[in-house]
Amino acid sequence: MRLIPFLLTLILTTNAFSATTINLYTDRSEDVVKKIAADYKAKTGVEVQITQMPYTTLKGTLSAEGATSPADVIYINDLIYLSELNREGHFQPMPQNLAAKVDPAMREPQNNWMAITFRARTLVYQKGLDVSGINSYEDLASKNLAGTFCLRGSNSYGTALVSYLSLSYGYDTTQKIVNGWVANRTEDKFYAKDTDVVDAIAKSTLAADGSQPACLLSLVNTYYVGLYLREQPNAPVEVKMLTTGKDGVHINGTGAGIAKNSKQKDEAAKFLDFMLSKDVQLFITNEQQDFPAAIGVKPNNVSAKWWPIQNFAKTNWEKIGGNKSDASLIMIDAKFK
Repeated sequence: MRLIPFLLTLILTTNAFSATTINLYTDRSEDVVKKIAADYKAKTGVEVQITQMPYTTLKGTLSAEGATSPADVIYINDLIYLSELNREGHFQPMPQNLAAKVDPAMREPQNNWMAITFRARTLVYQKGLDVSGINSYEDLASKNLAGTFCLRGSNSYGTALVSYLSLSYGYDTTQKIVNGWVANRTEDKFYAKDTDVVDAIAKSTLAADGSQPACLLSLVNTYYVGLYLREQPNAPVEVKMLTTGKDGVHINGTGAGIAKNSKQKDEAAKFLDFMLSKDVQLFITNEQQDFPAAIGVKPNNVSAKWWPIQNFAKTNWEKIGGNKSDASLIMIDAKFK
């Protein structure tokens, strides 16, 4: 008779540590995601199968798979992409108590996705440069800055910023601002990466007569500056938080949600909750120099020197993402390439 209780205990124990697998689709760094997955398995016994691909490929894969998609969690780099996937119906709502762990501005209003980390896109300049007169994104369009401003080419980060400005300033004023940025470029070119911009700022010098163009200031995501300073701590670059005069500094970030066709919603939610835990938040932000999105978690990375952002914009990220078409038109008209 003792055999039955023993078998029952064995069955319950086996179920508790069953080889459950959840599928994570992401465009993020595979090395970082692998570490999170390994830690989650060590803690829970649940395997996280990672499918890593560029965003456009990921988006196409989800669309092609449709209802047969094995994805349980989608983890994406940028609010423009999160909003786009949401509008195409690739997410399902997550529990309210989970989404509430991040600021309302950083989560989709129906809790279809939420931020995991965030960063500011704001002024970066050469140390020692007088930027006391530059306090808003609009100030960067001043003709007084002609020949000192360098600009990254069209990308999702820039589109998100212009979308936010359009919501704050209005379409016509934002068009003038973006035209001013393009006119102020140091050279007739756009930089390929934020990292290239930071490097150019760190290395730029004016000719003795001031006649030569110099990349002395720009708009950059804070985490790129953090990554640069982590490798070159004495580099002469500084960050200043800008506003629109009506609203605060523009923020963007990574985010995640439960895939629309996931059959493991509860397990997916548990994994997302794990991603918001303090240890995981600090790991991600130390690796990538972002800020933690989980309320109450403070960064301890290089980027922590700009923390906390006292006046970050409260415009909802989904609203910014939904205004992408206006932003794209503004950038096309300004020949922002």
